[in-house]
Amino acid sequence: MKPVSRGVILVLARAVNATRARVRGLGGADFASTAVQPKPNSVEDIIAAFAILARPWFLRRMDAQISARDAGDADVVRRLRRLHWAGMLCNAIQVGAALASIPYIFASLT
Repeated sequence: MKPVSRGVILVLARAVNATRARVRGLGGADFASTAVQPKPNSVEDIIAAFAILARPWFLRRMDAQISARDAGDADVVRRLRRLHWAGMLCNAIQVGAALASIPYIFASLT
């Protein structure tokens, strides 16, 4: 994963933690001292871990299929299309899991 992506993920995680702290009624100074930490088995962490692990796998497969296409393999278009649909399915599952977890996130904040 690129260092820029890690930075973006860190910023987003801090924003989520800050929002959670504000919703709980903690002030800025209290937030710095309490340092709200995400649970290691939370839905957000599972979604992020899946996305982080799936990305290199998809990129390796795409590179291999594109190389096969450039080498003249006639069947590669079908495999690329199948890989594309698999990627879209993974994204849809991630969005569905994120949307389904919204009630649980807000329930845990109260």
